[in-house]
Amino acid sequence: EIESSRVLEGKNCAFVKYRLRASAEFAKEAMACQSLSPGDPPINLRWATEDPNPGVKKRDLAVLEAKAKAHLEAQGVCLAPAEFNYPMHYQLPASNPTVQAHALLPGGNKGAVSDYPDTSHQFARQPALGAPPPP
Repeated sequence: EIESSRVLEGKNCAFVKYRLRASAEFAKEAMACQSLSPGDPPINLRWATEDPNPGVKKRDLAVLEAKAKAHLEAQGVCLAPAEFNYPMHYQLPASNPTVQAHALLPGGNKGAVSDYPDTSHQFARQPALGAPPPP
């Protein structure tokens, strides 16, 4: 599928932009060593280089970001600014008072970690590397 094309009449040159790279590769292979009219030299096909124009780069980036935003919104992803990027229907877990009390102590953890339950009892204590074994 062709996304856009531009012909430079006076220079016998054209630029064709495909939506998919596979389509561009197929067209390049299909047109290799072909001529537009009998007796004309074969077409010279090359991959385009990136456009150095900063305005074009900015426009292309804006188009890409708009497409990504529309796709994510269609999938139900909330893109509203938030302290954390939670899914749209996410509910914070109930707070653990023990962990919250620890967070309030001097030098305690103040942040998102304090809102999660303490799970350290689920894991066996392992001695530090190089430490003597427990008695």
